[in-house]
Amino acid sequence: LIAMVDDQTRHLLRSGNCSDNSYSDSENDGRSKSAELFASRRWTSVRVMYLTMFVSSMGFSIILSSVWPYLRKVDKNATPTILGIVVAMYSLGQLLGSPVLGWWANRRSSKEPLVVSCFLVLVGSCMYAYSDSLSAHDISNAYFMMAARFLIGFGAGWTSQYA
Repeated sequence: LIAMVDDQTRHLLRSGNCSDNSYSDSENDGRSKSAELFASRRWTSVRVMYLTMFVSSMGFSIILSSVWPYLRKVDKNATPTILGIVVAMYSLGQLLGSPVLGWWANRRSSKEPLVVSCFLVLVGSCMYAYSDSLSAHDISNAYFMMAARFLIGFGAGWTSQYA
């Protein structure tokens, strides 16, 4: 599908942007080459965005299917209500993270929120992975999982900027 759209875009770019042929062939070739270069860079960006969204969605889907068994391992008293809250924390984090990171990217370089969101996802994933080893501490492991899922969702709010 992407290749078909890419071919259609190249065809439209080759045909020129204006209906009159008052430009010489060399001017048309120069403008058409720069337009094709712009289109190829644009499609590269679109493909990177699709890959980013695919990896993010895949990670969400893989984790989603294993939350209940892991929650039962982490907290023996976990109920389906707690499961719902743990799962919803990702979406809540993404809901709050998307406008914050988008606002930040509009005010400054978009690299800064990207790095911060990757760091938040990394920290949240480490918290999620080690949430079963907190049994000696006062905090409930289910609450720790909720905080981890929230951080992962907040960091993933950056990927929703591309959607």
